Amino acid sequence: MSDGSPLRVTAAQAAAFRLQRQHLALARSHASIVDVVRDSAGIQAQVQSAAEMAIWTRRRETRRGDVRRALWETRELVKTSAMRLTLHLIPAADLAIYIEAMRPASRHVLARWQGRLKITAAHVRTLIDTVLDALGDGALPQQELVARAKRRA
Repeated sequence: MSDGSPLRVTAAQAAAFRLQRQHLALARSHASIVDVVRDSAGIQAQVQSAAEMAIWTRRRETRRGDVRRALWETRELVKTSAMRLTLHLIPAADLAIYIEAMRPASRHVLARWQGRLKITAAHVRTLIDTVLDALGDGALPQQELVARAKRRA
């Protein structure tokens, strides 16, 4: 490689690399839940049980309570709207990286939504204030946050 020649990789080598990296190779992973989520570049979590199963598939010693504990007690994982604006589990320590990486696409999507729905900067500021006020007592599930925002509107 040092001679400047291109790296040649077969399809089988690429598939093996991806399976290993995603903790899906035959040798089961002994990595932590956070490492599995990080190495998988997030775990889709639109449905909590599907996220738990996806992690279990990669780390068989994982139990549902382990994932929930990492989310709600130790806060090592966060559930957030990420890639493709779907809910994903990502390592809490990596949240800033994901936000920064998705910033250009997020701004574009938000600008398009605002234009389509005729939302002004004042509307956005009111929404942000409403959310911050609602979260003043601590974290809330999305449904409760929406319900509080509707009551305030």
